[in-house]
This record gives sequence, C-alpha cells and structure tokens, in this order.
Amino acid sequence: MLLKKLNNKNVLRYSPLLTLLLLTISLLIYLAFIRNSSKHSGFEIPEPEASLSTETFVGHLEDESSGISLSNSEAIKYSPDLENSFAIIKNENESGLIDNGLYVISQELTTLEVEKNNISNAEFINDKNIYYQKLNVDPGIYFYNLETGEKKLAIETTDLKSFENVVPIDENKYFYIEPKTGKVGFGEIQTGQRSVILQKSLEVKTNYAQSGAYYYAVGSPNKEYVAFFDLTDVAQNKIALLIYPSIATKAEDLYFKAYADISSRSLIPGEKLISWSEDSELVIAGESPVIVHVKEKKIVYEGNTKSKSLMSPDKTSLAYIDFETLDLEVVELGNSENIITLAKYASQFEWMDNEHIFLIIGKKLYIYNLPKQELNLISEERGEYRIVGRNGDRILVSFDGEKVFEVGLGVGQ
Repeated sequence: MLLKKLNNKNVLRYSPLLTLLLLTISLLIYLAFIRNSSKHSGFEIPEPEASLSTETFVGHLEDESSGISLSNSEAIKYSPDLENSFAIIKNENESGLIDNGLYVISQELTTLEVEKNNISNAEFINDKNIYYQKLNVDPGIYFYNLETGEKKLAIETTDLKSFENVVPIDENKYFYIEPKTGKVGFGEIQTGQRSVILQKSLEVKTNYAQSGAYYYAVGSPNKEYVAFFDLTDVAQNKIALLIYPSIATKAEDLYFKAYADISSRSLIPGEKLISWSEDSELVIAGESPVIVHVKEKKIVYEGNTKSKSLMSPDKTSLAYIDFETLDLEVVELGNSENIITLAKYASQFEWMDNEHIFLIIGKKLYIYNLPKQELNLISEERGEYRIVGRNGDRILVSFDGEKVFEVGLGVGQ
C-alpha cells in the first residue's frame, strides 16, 4: 500500500520567516498525528499539503501491490476496534459491465478478495466478522470470518431489501424480516433453524404482489436490542417503531413502542431510517425524528421538521438537513429552541467530534466549528466529492472517482 500526496498546483513563494513558521506548524501537526496514530491502525496519513488548511490531515489511499484501486470504492468500513477494514470496490465483471466486489484490507495493508462481483452491501458484525449480500450467482446473505476466511450462507435470497432487514446478533445467530411474507424472527446458521415471532402482510389490491408489514431492522451496538417499523400500525400519520430484545421468543416480548414520521420517499433501500448511539442507550428514528431512551423506556425528543438527522457522539445535539429550507442545522436535545444554522445546500455531512461537522456543499469540502460558529473551507480543489466511510473520527471521501481521502482534525481546529 503506497500513499501518494496530492499535487499542489498553486505553489506560493514565502519569505524565510513565513517559511520557518509554516515548517513549525507542520512539525506540530506531524507530532500530533504520531500521538494519535495508535488509535487509527489501517491507512497511514501524511502531513497536510500547503494548498489545504494546516489544521486538516488529508491523504491519498492507493493499493498498487494487488492492482485493486481503492479510488473506485463505493464504501470503506472499519471494525469497531479500528483494527480491520474492508472496501466495496467497483470493477469489471465477466460481461464487461461495472459491478461491485468485496475486498478485505489486511493488517499488512494488502487487499484480499472475498467476492469479485455481485455485492450489494456489507457491514461488520464485530471486530472479526462481517456479513454481506450477494446477488445473481449464489445469491444470499453471507457471514464471513476475517481470521479464518470461512464463509457461511445465512439466508438464501434474491430480494434487494433483505440486507437491511437482517441483523446479526453474533457469528451464528441473526434477526430477520422477510420483506415479502412479513415473517419476523431469529435464525441460526449452524442448525439452519428459524423461529417466527411475528407475521403480517400489507393489504394489496392485486393477487400478483405480496409485501410484509415489517420493515428496516437495525440492531443496537451491544447486540441486546433490534428496532424496526410496523408499516400497518399508524397513529397521527406516524408509523410504529418496535423495539425487541435479541432474546425474544414471542410477540409479547415487545420491549417498547414509539411512533416515527417516515414517508414513502424514506422507504428507498439504503436510506438510514433508524440509528443508535454508540453506547446503545438511545435510538433515533424517522424524518421528523423521535429519540427513545431505551433503558428508561421513554421518548426524550420529538422533531417537528422533515429532516435527515445524525446525533452527536456525546448525544447532546442533533444535526439535520431540513427538507423544506435545505438548511443544515444543529439543535440541542435538551433545548429545542437553541438551533444553529450551519449552511445551505449541504449534500452530505458527518459529525467528526462533538464540536465539528464535516460537510460537502456543491463541489467543495468544509468543516463547521460549532463553538466558534465558523464554516471553514478545507480544499480549494473542486470536484465530485462523496463520503464513503469513516475511520474513527476521520472521514473517508472519494474525489471524482479517482482518489480517496482521509480527512481529520489537526492542531487548533
């Protein structure tokens, strides 16, 4: 794995004093990087280029040893302990068409092919195991062990909605929703057995279609709960959010129910409708988001604007894009009147820490400093940017399908 620095097209001439100052700042940033490097095993990052903010690390990830270009990555994801990673990478299949393959990034910074083609999505189960959906040839949901290379078929399916309706509990047990039949339950890979705790279908006007009433399952990070929607349970134009323990055996084991505002637009595969805080205490769901404190079994926040929301790492604030005004805003969960408007027309955004938000506006990259209420441009290079993943508090960004950058906070940001 070789790292290549960005070409600096705008070379400036500095006075000796200014040059010395810039060198000092670069040295401080490099030392800060060394101190933090133990937290981010995986891809290394060089010190920033002069064309970028001296407070931001940016690196170019490229694997020349295997011939696999990480620049074509659709997604790059890290294990919870940041020790392992994988990439979903565009490549050419046997028919000459562009398709997605799944590749593990080893500790030696080389790529290992898991599946060359037909990958729709993949996620980590834990530090040593991932699961993914394969289409077309031998379709289904698979579990894969990073240490042994063992691959197991969990569910045979061709349904594109299957991946976002399966939640691994461990390397053997999983929660599932069958999108067409509406069956809900738990399964085991070793025995092949499946239990059914719920089953309900949507009412349809044709005999040629069937669709289940339950949709979009997301498990808590501690694997103790699963949250999903019941599309037939509606109150005040909101859809029921059901939370079940991962040891449930029957319908009556329902742990908590709330109602979330979602629209048909939100039911597109790939949309994030439910998310959990890292400590599994809070679950956030819907467009006008409802936030549930799971252990206390109570609703702690209900939004009143159509939005796509992300919770801050410390669970005190919510960042969202208002679908009506297209403003990116942050609201304090304990004080809904305290709203800060960060920017307009942001296409993507991510929390970097509790005080900084990374965002893409048009063809440029920015970091918003919440304490200072400042929007800082971090790259003058215009292009098609897209967030493809994160490594701890660093954001992975694709540029024009040619480069993948890791962006993180530096000294003084």
